[in-house]
Amino acid sequence: MRQRLVIGAFAEGSLIAASVVATITLERVFVDLTFLQDVLLMLVASHLVAIACRRSRFRVVLSAVISLVMLVLVGSAIFYPDASYFVFPTAETLKLLVDDLSVAQTVFLEATVPVEPLKGFLVSASVFVWLGAFFADSVAFRSSYVVEALIPPTVLVAFSAIMGVDRNQAIHGLAYAASLVAVLLSMRVVKQTDDALWATGKASHGAFTMLRAGGIIGVVAVLVGGFVAPRIPGAESQPLLDLTELDTPGSTRNIVSPLVEVSASLVEQSDQEIFSVRVVEGGRDYWRLMALTSFNGNQWQRQSNFDEVRGPLGSTVNPSVENRKKLTQTVTKRSRGTDDIYLPVAYEPHRVLDDGGLHLEYELATGALVYHNNSQDQAEKEFSYTVESLVPDYDPLQLPQRAVTNLGGEFLAEHTSLPPVCGINESSTTHGCWPERINLLAQEVTANAVTDYQRARTLQDYLRDPANFSYDLNIAERQGFSTTEEFLFDVRSGYCEQFASAFAAMARSLGIPTRVAVGYTWGSWDPQRQQYVVRGHHAHAWPEVYFEGVGWILFEPTPGRARPHDSDITGQLQPQQYDDLNADGALSPTLDAAPLPQGTNPVGSVAPSPTAPQDTAATTPPATSPSSRTFEVVVAVLIALAVVAVLATLVATIKAMRRRKRRLRAADDPGGRAELAWDDALRALRLIGVSPKGHQTPLEFAAKTQRQRDDLGPLAELAASVTTLRYSATAPADLDDADSEAHGNFQRELALRAKECSAQVVDRGHALAGIRRVVVAAIDPRTLVDD
Repeated sequence: MRQRLVIGAFAEGSLIAASVVATITLERVFVDLTFLQDVLLMLVASHLVAIACRRSRFRVVLSAVISLVMLVLVGSAIFYPDASYFVFPTAETLKLLVDDLSVAQTVFLEATVPVEPLKGFLVSASVFVWLGAFFADSVAFRSSYVVEALIPPTVLVAFSAIMGVDRNQAIHGLAYAASLVAVLLSMRVVKQTDDALWATGKASHGAFTMLRAGGIIGVVAVLVGGFVAPRIPGAESQPLLDLTELDTPGSTRNIVSPLVEVSASLVEQSDQEIFSVRVVEGGRDYWRLMALTSFNGNQWQRQSNFDEVRGPLGSTVNPSVENRKKLTQTVTKRSRGTDDIYLPVAYEPHRVLDDGGLHLEYELATGALVYHNNSQDQAEKEFSYTVESLVPDYDPLQLPQRAVTNLGGEFLAEHTSLPPVCGINESSTTHGCWPERINLLAQEVTANAVTDYQRARTLQDYLRDPANFSYDLNIAERQGFSTTEEFLFDVRSGYCEQFASAFAAMARSLGIPTRVAVGYTWGSWDPQRQQYVVRGHHAHAWPEVYFEGVGWILFEPTPGRARPHDSDITGQLQPQQYDDLNADGALSPTLDAAPLPQGTNPVGSVAPSPTAPQDTAATTPPATSPSSRTFEVVVAVLIALAVVAVLATLVATIKAMRRRKRRLRAADDPGGRAELAWDDALRALRLIGVSPKGHQTPLEFAAKTQRQRDDLGPLAELAASVTTLRYSATAPADLDDADSEAHGNFQRELALRAKECSAQVVDRGHALAGIRRVVVAAIDPRTLVDD
């Protein structure tokens, strides 16, 4: 008994160790280890509560209730001691919890890892590890499902690997592998101790022998996998087949809108140097990171596909279009910016002259240049690269009158889509719809424009006009707002994020393809280094409009900013980047706008009333519904269901084929047919939690089972038939032919009776288990080992 307790304690400790190692891997998500103490306390407390309930023989439902109550009490004591009454939560505790979770949700959606260990993150992680620990203990020790018990810690390790940075991943992998070996080995020993008799008659001797031998094998396997395998020649070579790139020609990264980090850099006026650029004299430009194309009414996003950089990068501009200047820039990246994988470059990049030793990738659709995941370690250090760009400097007369002429439907759907227009009694803030009055405002502002360029230019000038809107970095602190509607009609003040987003949305409402670009202005000139130094407060966002046959054209609706190139398009002759701000963070720019080209119909700068738009003859473009994403989700779900169905059918087919093979082999063997009948009965009884111990004979198992319940059919008769056939399989040699034939008939009748008894036991077992358990057992791949 003492040895059984020791072995059980070792198994419990192994499971706790696996959970602890999985929790430690969260260091890849946070900036430091201050999160570890509180989360580990919650983890260990949950395991101890689960162990205490189980050893007290509480049922699983009661144990779950006790665990949840303890989760609340221990969590209140650890995270909100000042707001709790002793260890009991109060209304203040709940309010603080809601606030912390709200902040954590915002940071999770908008920030890049590693992040600060905010209390909301710690509470969320603690709840997960607490519930995961209780689940793991219950499944492992109550149901003996070891693999399922490892799901919670494995999910935690996978989350850290996917979301976190590359930090101590080798150590984490080795430690978690070692803990898995310990769990699997210890649980195997526990099961062996419970179910079997060792040859020595002492379970402890066999158990400790297995632990010793298995531990040595596990240590050797972990050491070989962790230290020897990586040093084998060729281990660090590129794979012949990269499984991560099977789904698309390039790598896919889903990028949550970095506009939040842009606005944070502006509001905080960060002086941290992000990168520097060496260019020829007068070669300054906006240093662009990427473009966002998907708009849900509040946030701009992009799911990108990148291809390896090889030769010229390709272009979205018709080769016949002139007025593009070559600009060679050498960029030295020094610290994290808006998104660390994105490399700033003047748009449109044409050729990479020097990749700085990094593995670079490029997305033609958005002009985004990134480094591959394989270059992560090198990119964490200072590095330089050189790119040649073809920078546009267009004449407005080069642009077609209609931007969408000959454009495909898929491209238009992606770059003109807006949420559905709000219906009666619907609000954009609560229903996720699009305010109709923004569309009407865009039509009113551009009512006198004839071409799409004039419409885009008029929207730009309307937003830049100080009589309509003002630039203010502190508006977010003084008066929070989250929607384009609030910016246009209520606050009427903001920074580049609001101006760029409002322009793009209004242009889309007119059917003009538009997106939002993110990057930096050119920065400050450093005469000693002969470079432009770009800091956090140079972060910027601007809209880009697509004209068929010409490509993406930059417009600048933010007051006080103007790109050095394409001044004929924007009408802003003097480059500006907010170098001079007053003490309040507000800007009083001097707008130096050029008039619209001759032959156009000027609109003027008088602002129309946004609250009472006039009726116009302008037609509203047909609304496009972004249903492609829904279609992709449906297809993915159908494919997943098809794969599950195929696997289930395959498992059931393998089982049927195995049973048919056994039946054919036992066709002329009464003992074999009886054993097959016994196995069928045991398989059905396992569905209701009834199974023999390893040392029990069929008669002992049947007698003990029928003492406990008498609703399982003729189990005792089946056991007697099987036992008789086991010991009378061979007829005595001295029998004559008549007696030998009688013996054979007796065996065949006994085998037939065993089959009939087995059928009745199977029917009772299936009826008691229910159809769901029967079906699940039939397609469960784990039972292939038992079959």
